[in-house]
Amino acid sequence: MNSEIYFAVSIVGFVALFAAIWILHRPLNVHACPQKLARVVHSILEWILTAWAICLLGYAIAGFLCAGPPVEDRAINRNQAAMRLFEKCINTNDLELGRKLIADTAAFDTPVSPTPLYGAEGYLSVVSLMRKSFPDVQWKLVDMVADEKTVAVQWECSGTFSGEAPFAGLQPNGRRFSTTVMNFYSFDADGKIYKDVAAVGIAGILQGIGALP
Repeated sequence: MNSEIYFAVSIVGFVALFAAIWILHRPLNVHACPQKLARVVHSILEWILTAWAICLLGYAIAGFLCAGPPVEDRAINRNQAAMRLFEKCINTNDLELGRKLIADTAAFDTPVSPTPLYGAEGYLSVVSLMRKSFPDVQWKLVDMVADEKTVAVQWECSGTFSGEAPFAGLQPNGRRFSTTVMNFYSFDADGKIYKDVAAVGIAGILQGIGALP
């Protein structure tokens, strides 16, 4: 049970107990009962209900003052924290960490495969492929904007074309690159990435007109 529910239950309980005390004290007017035992029992019950109501009210106030951020803010904080771990994951090619961050059913469309690649294994296989051409490739999280379902990330990607494998039809030449990449990550209810959409930008125009492969 989260803090919001505790707060609501405490307030409802306080109101119910206060109403019970008022009914005993006013409409029933037990204090005017000629039987001493009934008056004593009423007084004890009234004190018990009063103490209970005060405790509930205090608990409600404490819960209100100490309550965490709203559910939406918690989801945003969770997604931002996941992206910081994701930065570490892709820079270290950590499969175990990837499995904690990426949904098993997540499908990723990439130029290196005619069919979607799935889960952390599929995503990091692309990272492994890049490392064959750019052994020191790194992604730096420059900025991000998040809501409870999506995070937009600006990456700075850099590396040296000094590996053993060709890239885009070119042989390794030792040249270094640094570029900015924009990605949009969607999160499922479990806080795992299930979709990654890259903003191609100017490269898409150059590819469309044949200036890039």
